[in-house]
Amino acid sequence: MVKMDIRLLDSWRRGDSPLARYRPDAAIALSNSKSFDEDERRLKVRFPFQFGVRYRTFGAGAVAGTGQTVNFSSSGILVTARPAPKVQVDELLEAIVEWPILLNGAIQIQFVALGRVVRATGQTFAMSFARYEFRTIRKQPRSVLPDPSRRELG
Repeated sequence: MVKMDIRLLDSWRRGDSPLARYRPDAAIALSNSKSFDEDERRLKVRFPFQFGVRYRTFGAGAVAGTGQTVNFSSSGILVTARPAPKVQVDELLEAIVEWPILLNGAIQIQFVALGRVVRATGQTFAMSFARYEFRTIRKQPRSVLPDPSRRELG
């Protein structure tokens, strides 16, 4: 049985946690969650974060798509996608999650994970992490011209 440290949960409810400062909506959803008060059979605590995600599989029948995380833990994520993702259990998968917090308050980052699909039902699939890292996102160069497709030559 996994129980969340009550002091951490109380700080989320009071709104003085780092999460509440950066993602008040996620902190509210977390504080209203009953999953911390009930018996849980999983080894890792799941956090109900909803972030945008891009995913792709590898191999001959490679699949790519976008979706949204349903929950997040230190060992995996649950993703929902429309249309229903065509991923198979035990398939190698890369997931790129849009991270809401800026590095040093200015640089956008993403969470990149490589792992295996452990469950796939309907419009959701669960992924177990083999490895993961945070990467910075390069900014796209902006054109100084009003419309990049209409350049003047000469």
